[in-house]
Amino acid sequence: MENAIAAVQTGNISQRGAAKRFGVPRATLQDQLKNIGNMAESGHHTTPKSKPARTRPTDEDRQEWWRLHTEEGLTANAIHKKTGRNRETITKEIKRRQEAEGELEPTPTPSVPSAGSLIVEAQEPVTPTGKLNESMKVIVKRERLNGQLRLKAVAELSQLKKELEKTWTIAQRERQKAGASIHAKNVEIAEKQLQKDGAVGIFESLTQIAEEAEAVRKAARQALYHFMFVDLP
Repeated sequence: MENAIAAVQTGNISQRGAAKRFGVPRATLQDQLKNIGNMAESGHHTTPKSKPARTRPTDEDRQEWWRLHTEEGLTANAIHKKTGRNRETITKEIKRRQEAEGELEPTPTPSVPSAGSLIVEAQEPVTPTGKLNESMKVIVKRERLNGQLRLKAVAELSQLKKELEKTWTIAQRERQKAGASIHAKNVEIAEKQLQKDGAVGIFESLTQIAEEAEAVRKAARQALYHFMFVDLP
């Protein structure tokens, strides 16, 4: 109960969440917090019973810290901010449990592939508990759909590239046949006629494609950087 009260008072968890996490009746927790609040309002500034427990963590505290670290992937600093407990004590406890669990060696940092080699070999997900934490599950759920959309867009871009290659090949052939100056005049008149007809002009459509392609390239590079697949300047 003391730990549940302390957790709510830090403002990092709701009464419902504290009751569920620490396995205490919600109604009792509400009454305890109400009594503490009434005492504070009446001028009795007594120190909550949970304060002494902060200097000497209980087995329940230690187990909760280990759960937050292994299941939710929180660091000692994040656990400190979430529970309000001493950071150094939490760090020592996590280290002790890691040694007890045989996790003496730190997890090696995966090598970062170059921009030209982004094929990642499929592996079984590895966490201290052997399960995906909530953050990992969110990424998997989101990127499963996003990956499909990207591949669909790549197929459309590939088709567009083929059409552009066909366009410039024909334009090149026409210029060689008519001569550069005559071909340029023909294109200029054709462009004006397209504008007069209300159609999309040659220059307008090609420049928009070029600009959008550059924007897509930059966005993809930023996505790669923030996913930490490549280290871009």
